Amino acid sequence: MQEVDFYELSRAVQDRFTGSLRGEGRPLPLLAIRVGPSREVLEWAGIAVGAALVLVGFFQLGLGDLKSSLANHPTTFIAVYAGILATISIAALQVAARTRARWALPYRAGIYLFPSGVIDARSHRLRVFALSRLVKPVVTDNALALTFPEGATFSFPLAVSGHSEQVRATIEQAEAELEKAHAAADKKSLGVLDPLVDIGVVNPFAPTARLLKNTPIWARQLWVLGALVGLIVAPGIWFLRNRASDKAMLIQANREATVESFRSYLARGGHQSDVQEVLLPRAELAEAVKEGNVDAIEKFIANHPNSRIQGEVSAALRQAMLVELEATKRAGTVAALTDFAQRHPNKLVDNELRQAIHAVYQAALAKYRKESGSKDPAAVAFIERLLAFAEKHGPKVEMRFRRRTTRSMEIADAQVKRNPYFMGNISIPSQYFDDAHTRRREAVVGKTISSRFAQTFPPDTLSFELGPPITDPEGPLPPNTVPTLFVEHTPDVSAAAYLSNNPRGIFVGLGLQCEATFRIPDEGKPFRFKHTAWRPPDMTLSKGEESFEATVYESMAGDGYSQFAQKYLLNFFAKGEPKASD
Repeated sequence: MQEVDFYELSRAVQDRFTGSLRGEGRPLPLLAIRVGPSREVLEWAGIAVGAALVLVGFFQLGLGDLKSSLANHPTTFIAVYAGILATISIAALQVAARTRARWALPYRAGIYLFPSGVIDARSHRLRVFALSRLVKPVVTDNALALTFPEGATFSFPLAVSGHSEQVRATIEQAEAELEKAHAAADKKSLGVLDPLVDIGVVNPFAPTARLLKNTPIWARQLWVLGALVGLIVAPGIWFLRNRASDKAMLIQANREATVESFRSYLARGGHQSDVQEVLLPRAELAEAVKEGNVDAIEKFIANHPNSRIQGEVSAALRQAMLVELEATKRAGTVAALTDFAQRHPNKLVDNELRQAIHAVYQAALAKYRKESGSKDPAAVAFIERLLAFAEKHGPKVEMRFRRRTTRSMEIADAQVKRNPYFMGNISIPSQYFDDAHTRRREAVVGKTISSRFAQTFPPDTLSFELGPPITDPEGPLPPNTVPTLFVEHTPDVSAAAYLSNNPRGIFVGLGLQCEATFRIPDEGKPFRFKHTAWRPPDMTLSKGEESFEATVYESMAGDGYSQFAQKYLLNFFAKGEPKASD
């Protein structure tokens, strides 16, 4: 076997060979084998397809999987993409280069049988197998098989069957003529048999420059070009792959629409800002709503102070607050509603809360009208104003006392001292009406009044408290910022003396004048009440732990102040006294 590079042959031989294959000159091919892609082309094509399959598999690795750490490929994977893409590019370029090289041949690639032997012309490197007596033809109806001493075997298809003897005879004749031509060293005779023999005859009009192999630069630098393609395209493929995975993950997360799915999307490197700012908060809000309480939604708000779904959050919070408010309203107390307002100061249900508080006060007023039995329309109207003010400003009501003084105490003290029944300082009446005694009696009156109002009005509706006493005995009443019951009382003693033999002593009677002014800071008319009582000393009392004088005067004063409290309460209640349990 001889190997010849077509492009290294002389121009004359090149033209003879190509002309023979085109049927334009002798010798003509006796038989030919049309060939498909070369083995190298198929191998490189297989490499390209295999690398492409690897690329597809690698591309799919973790694609769109919220549970996979490879849902988004890290930047280090660009090198892997570059290697796979370079392999695909180099293999594809090899296929293209080898296919182009065959197409660029000035003759049709194939295996040809000439009288001189077989020429394997599948590339520009011609492999020549000469016929000889050592080559035995094997002829069948459809093919001619030739096996050469080098071990190569060629099977040429026969267009017409049934001529095996003629084919064998032709081969044997060609072998004989070839031997004769070689023996005679006759180039012309060899040229008739072999298209690659230079017969020495030159056409003066034919070109003399040899046909040269034309290989484009890309085919000469295909390894470099393939590597460049991998390096250039890999970042784009990596980016598109991660973008597709991001989109697939987002679709899956939206399909599940749970906090876990959106958090997994972000943990896997998802880049859609709406997930962090809208979709995840919306899912978390939905979970908070499912808990069915305001605290869960308020906790959500604390964790998302600048959420882009504030409208949805406010709507959900308002709905939850309305549900809780309905439950709170069933308690029927201002305290429960106030506690609700303090725990939820966002004012989303202020109108409903005000209506609920108003309903409690209206119920309290209705209960008062029904149960009080008061016949005084002015007192009932005053209570209505008092409740209206308390509804807006709170339930606190103060009771403030002022003691007025007269010269009767001085006169009585002087007369008692001149009387034979004077028993010393213990008989002086003014000491039993000093500040200490007065404050205790005022406290008793205040408790009596507050206890009676507390029977009808819960402390979160109206709450009576004892305020500081007014120390100025003569000036105008001080301004008040809360509803205030001012009680001005004047203890006045008589000039007449009451004598006791057993135990021996001298006493005076008590005249008590009380004026109550109930004033609301609403510029309305205050409710006024006056009461006067006279109490003589009861000298039939038994002596208690204190002196007999202290017992008598305390009994007189206690009865007088108690009568005032009961008379005053009768303005507002048919039964003025508080229950015994109070």
